[in-house]
Amino acid sequence: MDWISLPLIGKLWNWWRSFAGLNREHDVAIFKKLDAIATEPEIDYILNYRIFTSDLPLKDLHVIGDLIAKLQLIENQYLDATIQLRAGELAWDMKELMSFVARTFFSVQGQRLEFYPDPIDKDRYDAEWKELNKRLEKAWETYKNYRQAVKVYLKI
Repeated sequence: MDWISLPLIGKLWNWWRSFAGLNREHDVAIFKKLDAIATEPEIDYILNYRIFTSDLPLKDLHVIGDLIAKLQLIENQYLDATIQLRAGELAWDMKELMSFVARTFFSVQGQRLEFYPDPIDKDRYDAEWKELNKRLEKAWETYKNYRQAVKVYLKI
């Protein structure tokens, strides 16, 4: 077999899978698996209420961590390049947000986290709060872009 024909066979195979709807079926299954971790309203609530109001239960932190971990697994990669790109961006931005939360939120009452519950330098507090809000907005925007790609390409 000529080495030139191998890429051609791969392209034909991918075209056939796409034509037969197998790629969509695979991607829908991946989406449903990821969506079972946290739906859009749940992510909205965690990002735009829990973290934003500085009242974060540890269980919500674990939900986001689980979503990030599952997005990064090879077996959860989308075949559609656009959706996979958006999923990768989502994992990255959520990971950046969670890293920032880990540095600026502290445990209070055992199972809850709050943004700097003890008094600190006001300028530092304000700067960190502003940075948290920027990261929240970016993560939420990235999540909406991911969901939009799913809606457009998978018709869900």
